[in-house]
Amino acid sequence: MKQTTSVNALGFVAAMLLAGCAMTASTDPTRVENDFGNSVRQMVDGQIYDTKAARKPATEPPLGQDGAHTEVILRKHREHVGDPASVDDDVRVGVTQ
Repeated sequence: MKQTTSVNALGFVAAMLLAGCAMTASTDPTRVENDFGNSVRQMVDGQIYDTKAARKPATEPPLGQDGAHTEVILRKHREHVGDPASVDDDVRVGVTQ
């Protein structure tokens, strides 16, 4: 009899917990969809230096750059990006109060 009572009590507690979860959980998709993606869009917008240029980019290439020099810069950038062996100095961070 004692074992049956504890099993019934355990079943009652489990049922109450599940009922509580079911009452607080929302399955309304519009509540989630209303805000879906806003944090990502805000993060991307925060990384744009010139928002006016981003909304309406130029159709012509920039003038005044030396083509050969720019090619060297791009080649060096593409060769060394992500190359941890090229980083030989420690990064030091100082905190003052």
